[in-house]
Amino acid sequence: MDHCNNTPMLVATGFDFQPLPDGNVLIEFQTDDGTTINKQIATADVVRRMPLVAALLDVAMRMGPEAAATIMDQLNDKHLPERTRP
Repeated sequence: MDHCNNTPMLVATGFDFQPLPDGNVLIEFQTDDGTTINKQIATADVVRRMPLVAALLDVAMRMGPEAAATIMDQLNDKHLPERTRP
């Protein structure tokens, strides 16, 4: 349920990435039956940062946000793109 306007929301259970000629990436979010429910275009830099963000989100969900923050604090700033830093 969308808490802003009390409407049912579809839940994405899958996704697909498609590189675009300009270097950006089309990301399609899909339901269980493969229906696309949302499309976003992301820059290549955003896509390169996604594994780090996904891993930290997983840590936060399993161990709490403090654990993810600790890991983030321990990463060397020179290894992270500027926009990934908190």
